Amino acid sequence: MAKLLIKLLFLGVLVLYVSACSSKSHWKHAHLNSGTEFSSSKMSYVFPDHNNNIQFEVFQTQKTCRGYLSVHSHPIVPSSLDPKKALVALYIEQDSFTFLASRHEGGNRLLLPEKELTKILSALSENKEIWIETSGYKSKISPEGFSSTYKKFQNPSKLPKLIHLPL
Repeated sequence: MAKLLIKLLFLGVLVLYVSACSSKSHWKHAHLNSGTEFSSSKMSYVFPDHNNNIQFEVFQTQKTCRGYLSVHSHPIVPSSLDPKKALVALYIEQDSFTFLASRHEGGNRLLLPEKELTKILSALSENKEIWIETSGYKSKISPEGFSSTYKKFQNPSKLPKLIHLPL
């Protein structure tokens, strides 16, 4: 009996390892289903080396959808035009765009304007590679795996929470 349990445990660990290694997509998503209007979805592009890259995230509730850029090393330099904003360059294929994004307190997080968030999501939906640059950081965001993650992000499970933890 003990040998069977050890074999099953080994097989389970092996399956988890293989499935984790086979995932090539940097796209991740999560849902918080509170059963209320405060339910939310999050989709992000995660780099193995998050200290030297710009993380792209999108949060959605029933009422809003917001995009963010985050960095983990040094703060993003404020714009000379507006100290509460930072200059961002966006490269989609042969096109390049610059815009100002609102800096959060501390300077490590930017709120994307709605127009630019729409532009990024549209380009990724069309399977286009994107480069984002700001304050010494430059990161490539690949569309590989985006479509399936975006579908899950847009259509969170309608199932109620089955486990309620007392807090």
